Amino acid sequence: MSSAVVVSLVLAMIASDRNSMVLDMETALSLAMERNRTLAAREITLEDAGLSRRRAWIDRYLPRFELSLTLPSYREYTTRQLNFDTGAYEWFDRESRLFSGVLSVDVPLPTDGTLSIDFDGERWEDFPRDVPDYEDPTYTSTLSFTYTQPILDRSNGYEEAFRKADIAFKQAQLSYQQELFDLEYRVAQSFLSAVRAAEQTRIDSLELVVARENALLGRQKLAAGLISRGDALELELQEATTRAAYISSHALRRGRLEDLLLLLGIPLETYVELVPPPPSDLSDVSLDKALNRALSRRRELHIERYRLERAELDIEQARQSAGADLDLTVGVGITSRGTDFDPAWNGNSKDRSITLGFSVPLLDFGRGGISVSSAKLQQQRARIDLESTRESIVVEVRSTVRDVKSLSERRALLVQALTVAEENYRIAQARFDAGSISSQRLLDAQLSLFRARTNLLSARMDLDLALRRLQNVTLARIDELRLEENTPSGEDTEQ
Repeated sequence: MSSAVVVSLVLAMIASDRNSMVLDMETALSLAMERNRTLAAREITLEDAGLSRRRAWIDRYLPRFELSLTLPSYREYTTRQLNFDTGAYEWFDRESRLFSGVLSVDVPLPTDGTLSIDFDGERWEDFPRDVPDYEDPTYTSTLSFTYTQPILDRSNGYEEAFRKADIAFKQAQLSYQQELFDLEYRVAQSFLSAVRAAEQTRIDSLELVVARENALLGRQKLAAGLISRGDALELELQEATTRAAYISSHALRRGRLEDLLLLLGIPLETYVELVPPPPSDLSDVSLDKALNRALSRRRELHIERYRLERAELDIEQARQSAGADLDLTVGVGITSRGTDFDPAWNGNSKDRSITLGFSVPLLDFGRGGISVSSAKLQQQRARIDLESTRESIVVEVRSTVRDVKSLSERRALLVQALTVAEENYRIAQARFDAGSISSQRLLDAQLSLFRARTNLLSARMDLDLALRRLQNVTLARIDELRLEENTPSGEDTEQ
């Protein structure tokens, strides 16, 4: 069943009964994925980085087409011209009309250069303003090719922009994936903490019942003169202490549950019954495998590597920008002009131009060197952060593997303790049925059994949380981290 279906079912259940619901671990994870705001914000950041990368890729590889039209341009003006009839200069009112269009194609090149192809067409008229219906147009068409190539400084080219956008997209992608794994662990931690608090409240409630029975029995024995006043007061104090522990555990249970509901976006007034997860299937964990998986998959390491790559790119750009600029521009234009429209490529006049631009900073007072030095410092910082991240991951994985092994041993011992408590309760039940022990002894045996079951459940939850943390810190499934069957015990462990 997909997460969307699970969430829909849960929401329908909540809508049908706003005050109660049954919640297990998988449903909690599905709800968190659908409703978490931080994850949604990271997803928006990832989409924005993807659009920026797409835009940089388009600028890097695809041509740009532009069309501009002037339909038409009118101009009325007064000019002083020679009157051929009188031989004197006189003022004339004139009018001009211009129809023009330009089609441009810019093709980016792998060398960060640009090939521009422009086709211009014009229709121009100029005539006295008092002459109606005058039509003696001049047509001009121009086809030009221009090649521009930066030779020394390519720091602002399409290639550099695309590399930066690609790095930013990969970093955003890794951040989103890391937030996804962190959210899963936070939900599991909150869910198991709520389950543990609920179980602790149950055991404290049973202890309170036993303490009340003992206090009542103590008062009765004190009245019969069977115990001293001090023994009776001790039983009363035990009841008060147990009641205070129950009140504290009840408040803790509600607090843990509210934390879980807030994390999942469920109304706080909803009554939730938590379903404890099943016991985890565990075999010995290989520390070497855990370290290898973590160092090859952890998002933080990849992010720091991308930061280092970005720093190296900034050094390259700073060095180019600090030096001289050399640009080469070669242009060829073909022009046709006449009373009829004639395409420029039909053997008309050609204009050629070659421009070699060279600029060098005369006195920059060390600005370029400062930029390069600053970029190098950022590179050194990125390297230090990379090594620090690697060391912290190694420490985290080793600690988590130790916790898993310790909790696994604790669970095995508590399984044995539960077997003893079950046998003890069975014997106490038989003796109580035979009338050889009091109900108090039976309640004590029952309390010991309940404590053994709760302790085992707590150990299982601790182990499950440790395993989820191990999956979170290694980004690997548990079956990927198990020791090989032929690996001797103790060889693949931390020294």
